[in-house]
Amino acid sequence: MLDRHVAVLCYASVMGARRKTTLKIVEKPDANASTLAFERGKGITGNENEDLLCGGCATILGRGVSQETLGMKFKVPAQLLIQCWKCKKHNRLNAITGN
Repeated sequence: MLDRHVAVLCYASVMGARRKTTLKIVEKPDANASTLAFERGKGITGNENEDLLCGGCATILGRGVSQETLGMKFKVPAQLLIQCWKCKKHNRLNAITGN
């Protein structure tokens, strides 16, 4: 039987090992771009093993979500962007595009 402390450490190691993905900055968004913008410190959250970071300042914009999941949830005419609440830069998310 595992010692309680060992079990807690194993759980913490698995839960704390999220992949960090730095998003690419879009200097000039497409005129038809769809932009997600959140208030300070708020953002997209989920249960996945990935965090999405702003390409400008490394602020976490999505905690526990992947670009793939967001791309499947949003079908947009041109670009799907998420605006950083801290540095205001537009970050590109992969999404299904087209009319």
